[in-house]
Amino acid sequence: MLTALLIALLPPLTAGQIADLRRGRVVVEGKIEGSAGSAHALALIRCPRDAIWAILIDHERFPEFMPHLESVQVLQRTANTERALQAVNAIVTTVRYALDYRFDKEGYRIDYALAVDLPHDIAAARGSWVLWRAPGGTLIEYETVADAGKPVPDFIKRYLSERGAADALDAIHKRAESRCH
Repeated sequence: MLTALLIALLPPLTAGQIADLRRGRVVVEGKIEGSAGSAHALALIRCPRDAIWAILIDHERFPEFMPHLESVQVLQRTANTERALQAVNAIVTTVRYALDYRFDKEGYRIDYALAVDLPHDIAAARGSWVLWRAPGGTLIEYETVADAGKPVPDFIKRYLSERGAADALDAIHKRAESRCH
Protein backbone atom coordinates (compact mmCIF):
# COMPACT_ATOMS: atom_id res chain seq x y z
CA MET A 1 0.00 0.00 0.00
CA LEU A 2 2.78 2.47 0.86
CA THR A 3 4.57 1.68 -2.38
CA ALA A 4 1.40 2.35 -4.40
CA LEU A 5 0.90 5.70 -2.63
CA LEU A 6 4.48 6.75 -3.28
CA ILE A 7 4.35 5.78 -6.94
CA ALA A 8 1.01 7.54 -7.52
CA LEU A 9 1.64 10.85 -5.75
CA LEU A 10 5.35 11.57 -5.59
CA PRO A 11 8.34 11.80 -7.90
CA PRO A 12 9.78 8.38 -8.76
CA LEU A 13 11.55 6.65 -5.88
CA THR A 14 13.90 3.72 -6.02
CA ALA A 15 13.28 0.50 -4.13
CA GLY A 16 16.14 1.53 -1.83
CA GLN A 17 14.51 4.88 -1.05
CA ILE A 18 11.20 3.20 -0.25
CA ALA A 19 13.05 0.74 2.02
CA ASP A 20 14.81 3.67 3.73
CA LEU A 21 11.46 5.37 4.40
CA ARG A 22 10.07 2.16 5.90
CA ARG A 23 13.15 1.99 8.19
CA GLY A 24 12.46 5.51 9.46
CA ARG A 25 15.20 7.21 7.45
CA VAL A 26 14.86 10.53 5.65
CA VAL A 27 15.16 10.42 1.87
CA VAL A 28 16.54 13.67 0.43
CA GLU A 29 17.68 14.87 -2.97
CA GLY A 30 19.30 18.23 -3.51
CA LYS A 31 20.13 20.42 -6.47
CA ILE A 32 22.35 23.45 -6.98
CA GLU A 33 21.51 26.16 -9.51
CA GLY A 34 23.58 29.33 -9.49
CA SER A 35 23.49 30.85 -6.03
CA ALA A 36 20.45 28.74 -5.03
CA GLY A 37 20.26 25.37 -3.35
CA SER A 38 17.13 23.22 -3.20
CA ALA A 39 16.05 20.00 -1.57
CA HIS A 40 13.15 17.58 -1.79
CA ALA A 41 12.88 15.37 1.27
CA LEU A 42 10.54 12.66 2.54
CA ALA A 43 10.06 10.95 5.90
CA LEU A 44 7.57 8.40 7.15
CA ILE A 45 6.45 9.05 10.71
CA ARG A 46 4.28 6.70 12.72
CA CYS A 47 1.95 9.43 13.96
CA PRO A 48 -1.35 10.81 12.71
CA ARG A 49 -1.33 13.83 10.41
CA ASP A 50 -3.04 16.06 12.98
CA ALA A 51 -0.24 15.48 15.50
CA ILE A 52 2.42 16.41 12.95
CA TRP A 53 0.36 19.36 11.68
CA ALA A 54 0.25 20.77 15.23
CA ILE A 55 4.05 20.64 15.41
CA LEU A 56 4.57 22.20 11.95
CA ILE A 57 2.36 25.24 12.59
CA ASP A 58 3.80 26.00 16.03
CA HIS A 59 6.76 28.03 14.73
CA GLU A 60 7.42 29.73 18.06
CA ARG A 61 8.51 26.34 19.46
CA PHE A 62 10.78 25.44 16.51
CA PRO A 63 13.96 26.74 18.22
CA GLU A 64 13.39 24.14 20.97
CA PHE A 65 14.08 21.25 18.61
CA MET A 66 15.01 22.45 15.11
CA PRO A 67 18.78 22.31 14.49
CA HIS A 68 20.52 25.62 13.73
CA LEU A 69 17.37 27.69 14.26
CA GLU A 70 18.32 30.33 16.80
CA SER A 71 15.02 32.23 17.02
CA VAL A 72 11.54 32.69 15.59
CA GLN A 73 9.37 35.71 16.19
CA VAL A 74 5.81 35.56 14.86
CA LEU A 75 4.83 39.04 13.65
CA GLN A 76 1.32 38.33 12.35
CA ARG A 77 -1.05 35.39 12.48
CA THR A 78 -4.48 34.65 11.08
CA ALA A 79 -6.32 31.33 10.84
CA ASN A 80 -4.61 30.55 7.51
CA THR A 81 -1.48 32.71 7.40
CA GLU A 82 1.52 33.71 9.43
CA ARG A 83 4.53 36.00 9.10
CA ALA A 84 7.60 35.03 11.10
CA LEU A 85 11.12 36.43 11.49
CA GLN A 86 13.75 33.71 11.75
CA ALA A 87 17.45 33.59 12.57
CA VAL A 88 19.47 30.56 11.47
CA ASN A 89 23.03 29.63 12.35
CA ALA A 90 24.38 28.95 8.83
CA ILE A 91 27.82 27.70 9.92
CA VAL A 92 29.83 30.85 9.17
CA THR A 93 27.22 33.48 10.02
CA THR A 94 23.72 34.00 11.37
CA VAL A 95 21.20 34.50 8.58
CA ARG A 96 18.04 36.52 9.27
CA TYR A 97 14.92 36.54 7.12
CA ALA A 98 11.13 36.70 7.29
CA LEU A 99 8.78 34.12 5.84
CA ASP A 100 5.13 34.35 4.91
CA TYR A 101 3.28 31.08 5.53
CA ARG A 102 -0.02 29.92 4.06
CA PHE A 103 -1.77 27.06 5.87
CA ASP A 104 -4.19 24.72 4.09
CA LYS A 105 -5.43 22.49 6.92
CA GLU A 106 -7.88 20.65 4.66
CA GLY A 107 -5.08 19.65 2.29
CA TYR A 108 -2.50 19.28 5.08
CA ARG A 109 -0.21 21.65 3.20
CA ILE A 110 1.93 24.59 4.30
CA ASP A 111 3.50 26.87 1.71
CA TYR A 112 6.03 29.56 2.52
CA ALA A 113 7.95 32.29 0.75
CA LEU A 114 10.27 35.11 1.65
CA ALA A 115 8.31 38.18 2.83
CA VAL A 116 9.26 40.49 -0.03
CA ASP A 117 8.52 43.76 1.79
CA LEU A 118 11.01 43.16 4.63
CA PRO A 119 14.84 43.23 4.64
CA HIS A 120 16.66 39.88 4.51
CA ASP A 121 20.13 38.38 4.55
CA ILE A 122 19.17 36.11 1.62
CA ALA A 123 17.80 36.82 -1.85
CA ALA A 124 14.97 34.27 -1.99
CA ALA A 125 13.33 31.39 -0.17
CA ARG A 126 10.26 29.31 -0.76
CA GLY A 127 9.01 25.86 0.00
CA SER A 128 6.27 23.62 1.28
CA TRP A 129 5.35 20.90 3.72
CA VAL A 130 2.72 18.32 2.68
CA LEU A 131 1.40 15.61 4.98
CA TRP A 132 0.19 12.48 3.19
CA ARG A 133 -1.83 9.80 4.94
CA ALA A 134 0.14 6.54 4.85
CA PRO A 135 -0.45 3.09 6.34
CA GLY A 136 0.47 3.30 10.01
CA GLY A 137 1.30 6.99 9.98
CA THR A 138 2.09 10.02 7.86
CA LEU A 139 4.44 10.64 4.98
CA ILE A 140 5.95 14.13 5.18
CA GLU A 141 7.06 15.75 1.96
CA TYR A 142 9.26 18.82 2.35
CA GLU A 143 10.51 21.02 -0.47
CA THR A 144 12.75 24.03 0.00
CA VAL A 145 14.68 26.45 -2.21
CA ALA A 146 16.96 29.16 -0.85
CA ASP A 147 19.10 31.62 -2.74
CA ALA A 148 21.88 33.34 -0.83
CA GLY A 149 22.04 36.03 -3.50
CA LYS A 150 25.82 36.00 -3.33
CA PRO A 151 28.60 33.58 -4.23
CA VAL A 152 28.68 30.58 -1.92
CA PRO A 153 30.76 27.47 -2.68
CA ASP A 154 28.63 24.63 -4.08
CA PHE A 155 29.68 22.23 -1.32
CA ILE A 156 28.30 24.65 1.29
CA LYS A 157 25.06 25.19 -0.66
CA ARG A 158 24.66 21.43 -1.05
CA TYR A 159 25.38 20.83 2.64
CA LEU A 160 22.98 23.54 3.77
CA SER A 161 20.14 22.46 1.47
CA GLU A 162 20.41 18.67 1.71
CA ARG A 163 21.63 18.39 5.30
CA GLY A 164 19.29 21.19 6.37
CA ALA A 165 16.26 19.39 4.92
CA ALA A 166 17.31 16.05 6.43
CA ASP A 167 17.99 17.66 9.82
CA ALA A 168 14.60 19.40 9.75
CA LEU A 169 12.73 16.17 8.99
CA ASP A 170 14.73 14.23 11.58
CA ALA A 171 13.84 16.89 14.17
CA ILE A 172 10.13 16.79 13.25
CA HIS A 173 10.28 12.99 13.34
CA LYS A 174 11.77 12.92 16.85
CA ARG A 175 9.41 15.59 18.14
CA ALA A 176 6.33 13.85 16.71
CA GLU A 177 7.21 10.36 17.87
CA SER A 178 8.03 11.59 21.37
CA ARG A 179 4.50 13.00 21.55
CA CYS A 180 2.66 10.14 19.80
CA HIS A 181 4.16 7.17 21.65
